[in-house]
Amino acid sequence: MERLLPLLSEGEALRSEHEGLKAARRDLMGALEEVQPAEAFPDCILGELGDSSELESRLRAAMEDVRQGNGSLEAELAQLRRENQRLRRDRDKASKSVAASAAATPRFDETLQATSAKK
Repeated sequence: MERLLPLLSEGEALRSEHEGLKAARRDLMGALEEVQPAEAFPDCILGELGDSSELESRLRAAMEDVRQGNGSLEAELAQLRRENQRLRRDRDKASKSVAASAAATPRFDETLQATSAKK
């Protein structure tokens, strides 16, 4: 989980930066069109500037990878929690068994006293 938080933060930062760059591009294009009409720009340049689908698809793929990794980590965490609970139950059973066994077994000093009393 801790490994995913930086990736999510980075994704948010990239998205924010992308939005900022798009806004800056709009501002620059507006300023440029004031100086020169839009017809002066070749369509291929404007098309390249406006095409962010590849970046968006890469970002979406990265986010999906993060989601899948998160799901895997959550499943692993659930398994570890179940294992931890099982180990705690086993430990409690063992300590109760040892306590019951100790209570049923005479202590050394009691055995010594009983032996001394018989003599």
